[in-house]
Amino acid sequence: MMMLFLVFAKLPIIVPLFFMPILCIIIAFFWKKDILSSGLWASIIFSLFFFIDLILLMLLPKLKLSYGPVGFPLLGITLVKFILTVFIAVIFNIIIALNKKTTKINKKYIGLIILAFFNCFILSLETYGLYIEPFKVEVSNLKIATKKLKLDRPIKIAQISDLHIERTTKRELRVLNKIKEINPDIIVLTGDYLNISFTHDPQTLIQTREFLMNLKAPFGVYAVTSDIVDPDETVDILFSGLNIEVLEDKIYPVKIYGNIIYIIGVSNIDSLLDKLTLLSLVNKLPDESYKLFLYHTPDLIEAAAASKIDLYLAGHTHGGQIRLPFYGALITCSTFKKKYEQGLFEILDTKMYVSRGLGMEGQGAPRVRFLCPPEIAIFDIKSE
Repeated sequence: MMMLFLVFAKLPIIVPLFFMPILCIIIAFFWKKDILSSGLWASIIFSLFFFIDLILLMLLPKLKLSYGPVGFPLLGITLVKFILTVFIAVIFNIIIALNKKTTKINKKYIGLIILAFFNCFILSLETYGLYIEPFKVEVSNLKIATKKLKLDRPIKIAQISDLHIERTTKRELRVLNKIKEINPDIIVLTGDYLNISFTHDPQTLIQTREFLMNLKAPFGVYAVTSDIVDPDETVDILFSGLNIEVLEDKIYPVKIYGNIIYIIGVSNIDSLLDKLTLLSLVNKLPDESYKLFLYHTPDLIEAAAASKIDLYLAGHTHGGQIRLPFYGALITCSTFKKKYEQGLFEILDTKMYVSRGLGMEGQGAPRVRFLCPPEIAIFDIKSE
């Protein structure tokens, strides 16, 4: 899937513009019952919504909402609508053939009304997924009880994952405002700070660094990195001089409210090597110590459970970013596919939370979220 995004990331707008009139001719053929009326109007409806989609995508960077490509997403949604248009034409012609009593007016207009309705419906979903849901930052509150800590008050931990910053938008500003309101004891960051399309963009680096600089917590801010999106040179630029502890395969003990929790951070490089690194780090800790494990993906859950990790925080999946009712994530890019696509899981004595993250996939992927709003996860760790 990543290779597909890489290939089509820079698809020029001229490509869907070139195919659009060809698709219109095909549509007119399938609406051949009235080639000079229904066929023409079906093509006009198709063309109209094509240009509305083009405007929707081109306005996103102008409005400083997202900065993805136009060509590939436009081609994708155009092909979907083309298939829908042809399907409606075929079904409509079958119905007409079976029902000879249908009036001439119905023959000419019923199918077109249905076509326009479905295009309007899809357009409303597009608008919501592009303009509304990506900025509806939700706060997920979870309570975690443990016998290993003696606490008079809960430890509040905020998890931020998969920022994928292109430029500072209202989403990032909302995240900072919510973090200030919540005032967590500890903030943890679980990778993917830049959008992969902007990893070497100077303005992106500056604005991401400014975002990170504004993250403050009384007992510290801790971060781990991912494999592709967070190369070493980028991590050095982003975190150098900031009051953020980057845990590259190491343990950091945090003294808090008369207790010690051990934060274990492993850089996401190779799952097999990372598994060995985790096991090596855990072996250095007392058995009854409280262990918080930070790793970019949920793919080390089996090793974490075997190591008796108490709480494992991950991201990477984006919760699918696009979800369907009753099915969930279409894609997760996880070794376990949909098994740990989002939310809280309990395996043996280990609790794992997979965050939906905040940003969106880069390269040729559309900057869209659907039924999967961005989130900040808040964990109240309390004594059992």
